[in-house]
Amino acid sequence: MTNFSSVRNVRTQVGLRAELGEHTVRLAGTLLGRRRLLCAHSHLFTLEVHLSYIRRK
Repeated sequence: MTNFSSVRNVRTQVGLRAELGEHTVRLAGTLLGRRRLLCAHSHLFTLEVHLSYIRRK
């Protein structure tokens, strides 16, 4: 019986670790996604500025 309970405890610990890992991965993914979006927005903004500057000439 003690062996079974210890196995269950290990399983729950592994499960918790897996969940934590998933959460950290998701968090990192969202942060990276936001950073990429910000980079894309800044690139688009600079492109628009360049285009407007060219049009003025």
